[in-house]
Formats: sequence, C-alpha cells, structure tokens
Amino acid sequence: MGFIFSSRRQTDYVHQHAKFLDQRSGVYVGAFIFVLGTLVLIVIGMYIADVTQKKQAIRRNYPVVGRFRYQFEHLGEFFRQYFFAMDREELPFNRAERSWV
Repeated sequence: MGFIFSSRRQTDYVHQHAKFLDQRSGVYVGAFIFVLGTLVLIVIGMYIADVTQKKQAIRRNYPVVGRFRYQFEHLGEFFRQYFFAMDREELPFNRAERSWV
C-alpha cells in the first residue's frame, strides 16, 4: 500500500498545493483586470477623440465603430481581388466615383 497516503499526509499535500494555486490564480486575475482596464481606457480615449474631431463625419456620428469603415475600405482591395468585382466594373457608380462622396 505504498501509493495510498495517510489522511494526514494527503491533507497536507492538498493544502500546500491549494495555496500555490490560489497565489498563482490571483496573479492571473490581476493581470486580466489590468489588461481589461487598459482596453477600456483606450476605447474611452478613442471615443473622446472621435466625438471632438471635425474632419470625418462618420467618426463623429459613430464613434469608435466608425473607425472600422476605413480599415474595411483598405482591406476591400484584397477581398475584391479574389471575391468581388473590380474597382471600375460596378454600375451606375463605380468604387472610384463613390470614394469622391
């Protein structure tokens, strides 16, 4: 019966490792809260910057989310190359003419 621990040794083993896990999980929770708080502060900063700027109406009317338009517009070249029509094939207004508006 070498593999069976006595109840005293077993409880000491469990308590020793439970303390270690509690300390380590506290570090992970703290790091998660720090990262989450940092992301919230970044989004708040982006919101304030979008609402107060005067150049782009999309960003002023749709703060934070309006920024995705410009990223998708940039990625659109890649997607149109493989999936959609080219820049000047669409009717009645092609993509080049629509970017003027």
